[in-house]
Amino acid sequence: MKQEEEISICIQLINWMQDYTLSNEVVISRIDTQDFLAKALILDQQRKGKMLGKSLQQLVRQALEALEQADPTLEVHNQRYPYSFLDVVYHLLQVCENENVSTQSLQGYIEAATDEILQSRLVNFTIEKLVLEDNIETSLALIPKIKDKAYHYRSYRLLAHYYASRGDKANFLQVLKKCDARKDIDDLEEIKTIFIETSATQHPLEEVMALVQNKPFGPAYYVAAFLPLVKKESFNAIQTLLNALAFEAPNLYVQEIILANAFRYNKANQTHENFAYLQQLLDAIPARVRWAPSDFSLKDNLWSFIADALLANQQLDFTAELLYCSKKISAKIIKDSLKRQLKTYRKEEENE
Repeated sequence: MKQEEEISICIQLINWMQDYTLSNEVVISRIDTQDFLAKALILDQQRKGKMLGKSLQQLVRQALEALEQADPTLEVHNQRYPYSFLDVVYHLLQVCENENVSTQSLQGYIEAATDEILQSRLVNFTIEKLVLEDNIETSLALIPKIKDKAYHYRSYRLLAHYYASRGDKANFLQVLKKCDARKDIDDLEEIKTIFIETSATQHPLEEVMALVQNKPFGPAYYVAAFLPLVKKESFNAIQTLLNALAFEAPNLYVQEIILANAFRYNKANQTHENFAYLQQLLDAIPARVRWAPSDFSLKDNLWSFIADALLANQQLDFTAELLYCSKKISAKIIKDSLKRQLKTYRKEEENE
């Protein structure tokens, strides 16, 4: 018995359990008729390598228990709630990964799936493999196979990420239109950041800055435009460039973030003098200003990033600077973490 049958069992189990037009009795009969429990036992014993999560036997038993013990007074989807749909999906994708299932075979499994969520997961899993082969044509053809269009945006975002990482402006902007900007905003902003940073490695800064000023970007992406530079240029050079460009990004504190990044990403910029300059700059940011990708304030995030960089720097003693970072961080969870790391840091300094 091959692992292809394990994949088939998972797909059928999901299709049946997620089809609320099928009675519990019909699903039980199908599981019994197909002898899923006996097959699951053999497949679990044959499996190569370690399977994370629940065994196939456990998943089949879990489904049967949910069906056999269902409360008939509840709606069908609530009756089947004890069965974990996501556990089966995880198991299915893990088998596909472990067995290095070909993209051609994966396309066959997509055709066999009738549940929209399963279709979406399989399509996205397959696209992740296809983009590694630069097979965008097939990737685009797979997306319409997801019956519910509400799930399409996730697949298009995989392609947007592909184009972003290559700085392919025309295709990126075209696919971006299909990525539904209303959903999972942070995820989409990360993809757009990758595109701007990649573009900044391929084109003059002024050209990228002009791109940022237009939709679908905006002033916040000036930070991404500077990322390649802050990783290699001196702190003073970045300051000079910022002053020369004199761009406007009201209330976004873009220049503060860019200079903090110049300190964070370039070890040569991690000096006592540059830290002192950042003290004045960051202390002036109002505590109420939030940082979108995080639940914490902008100041807390920037001081935390700077502290992480100093902890990793083995060239100078930054004990005083780290204590200052700890003092300036308000969020207890970040402050406590830094204090623990600082204790280790100080012990290491004493032992040298």
